[in-house]
Amino acid sequence: QAGGAVLQFADGRTAEGELVVAADGIRSTLRQQLLPEAQPAYAGYIAWRGLVEESALSEPTRAAIFDQFAFCLPPQEQMLGYPVAGADDAVAVGRRRFNFVWYRPASEAALADLLTDEDGQHHGGGIAPQRIRADIVRAMRQAAETVLAGS
Repeated sequence: QAGGAVLQFADGRTAEGELVVAADGIRSTLRQQLLPEAQPAYAGYIAWRGLVEESALSEPTRAAIFDQFAFCLPPQEQMLGYPVAGADDAVAVGRRRFNFVWYRPASEAALADLLTDEDGQHHGGGIAPQRIRADIVRAMRQAAETVLAGS
């Protein structure tokens, strides 16, 4: 449409607008339709992401970081964390969660290994947590003990 866009959804609904923002992630359906040649490129790092129940944090840790946007900046790496709602969107003290993301450099060969599960299946677009090999998790936890602050 001249000067705008009309979107048609799988269920038959349509929507019109002057601008369409495709903010549906790395596997963007809209980007694949409009720009199939635009493919994600590996940036040279991986991210470990997790959620911790607020109640599982020690009192000193909770007091130091929970109400903050917290950073840890080891050489060549970055970890950040911030509070989020808990189960059932709970925001009461003690029922929230702390979200963290730890960015670590990794070669393309290391990435291929990290994305290969116990059965030897490679998950190129990302691996589900339950498919990550036990040796990879052990190595990550060892690295956390030596690299991250407070360990």
